[in-house]
Amino acid sequence: MASIPEKGLRSIYLELENTPGTLVSALEVISAAGLNIVGIISNVATTPEQIFQVILFIDVGEYSDDQIEELLKLIKKKRGIMRILMHKHPSEKTSIAPFYSELGVYEFRAVVITENELAELLINLYEKLGESGAQAFLYHLGVPLGEAEAKYFKKILPNMGKEMPLEVIPLTSLGWCHSIEIERQDADTFKLRIHGLIECTTLKGRIEHPSSHLIRGFLAGYISEIMGGEWEVEEQACTAQGAEACIFIAKNRIMRPPGFEPGYWARKAHVLVQARPRPH
Repeated sequence: MASIPEKGLRSIYLELENTPGTLVSALEVISAAGLNIVGIISNVATTPEQIFQVILFIDVGEYSDDQIEELLKLIKKKRGIMRILMHKHPSEKTSIAPFYSELGVYEFRAVVITENELAELLINLYEKLGESGAQAFLYHLGVPLGEAEAKYFKKILPNMGKEMPLEVIPLTSLGWCHSIEIERQDADTFKLRIHGLIECTTLKGRIEHPSSHLIRGFLAGYISEIMGGEWEVEEQACTAQGAEACIFIAKNRIMRPPGFEPGYWARKAHVLVQARPRPH
């Protein structure tokens, strides 16, 4: 979490009982003091027994350290507060609260990697493996990631791929892009327009060809698991080459047998009627 220049930033870490109202009671103390919460991170507690962990990033303004300590004591007295810690961010450099060692995304543990670190990783892959080698490696790395993510979402949304095909592709929530637009062109084709895809923005000006091979693999694995069949994904436009958005076309490689594509039998019946001899 980057510190805010000229502001007194504090990270307050809370461990709470997973019961209704515990977080609200802590936030009421902060609100009553007139302090601004500039950011919040939490895990996802899925059972009553699981501890709910929250980190609050607070602009303490003109409050002194002693006043903040008194505020923490008030929060600690609230029902359901199990543990509270505070970290004071330096005013002139970036820092991350040291006590929050495990970041949560959904109910999973997550790891922070910055855009610069990702760029170095990708650039070194291309240098060591060559362009075709890096492309193949990243694609096949992405496929099982997409499959695993889809299996998780199928538990939450069991009708995904049936009544609501591909309503969710969790790239935005995972920090991989700014936004994603999904257009179903026919039964076996999707067009995906993805803005701000980090794999491409980090390689802009460094790679001559469309460069989103990790996400291309992710999409292939994800869509295949959700929709069934074996889907392949190709990138038609790439922000690494100056395009406004990355555009992907996903196609089902397993062709439908006659009689299964939409409208087949209606068209067949129409042809038969037209070909039937008319009585004299």
